[in-house]
Amino acid sequence: MIIKFACPHCQQPMEGEDTLYGQFINCPGCLRDFAPIAPASPAITAKPAPRPPAAAQLDLRDRVDDLRRQGSAFTAVAVILFALAAFICFATFITRLGDSDHDSATGYIASGSLLSLSLWLYLVAQIIHIRANTEK
Repeated sequence: MIIKFACPHCQQPMEGEDTLYGQFINCPGCLRDFAPIAPASPAITAKPAPRPPAAAQLDLRDRVDDLRRQGSAFTAVAVILFALAAFICFATFITRLGDSDHDSATGYIASGSLLSLSLWLYLVAQIIHIRANTEK
């Protein structure tokens, strides 16, 4: 007896002999292996309803908004770290002016490290913004 079934991976409609139940076959659509399962009752199997395009667009907008929020958070942290680094560098410079024996290397190293970190965070924020703006 000829049976009709669909690939569980790509929903490619197929037909074949009822001896195919339980045997692995290769789908010509997606090239995956699967075994057709005999229906429990002669009820008609319905395909899942296609997702409406508006819902897909809404999900995409939510994802883009999330990416933009993440990018904004990275930018804010980068600006705060940059300001902190500038303050440490300025404070080290002022301290050095008043005391010529003061070792200021630690302050300059700390401010340089914070500047480097803030620039890397800003770079990550820009990458996130670019990704959000090119998301289709």
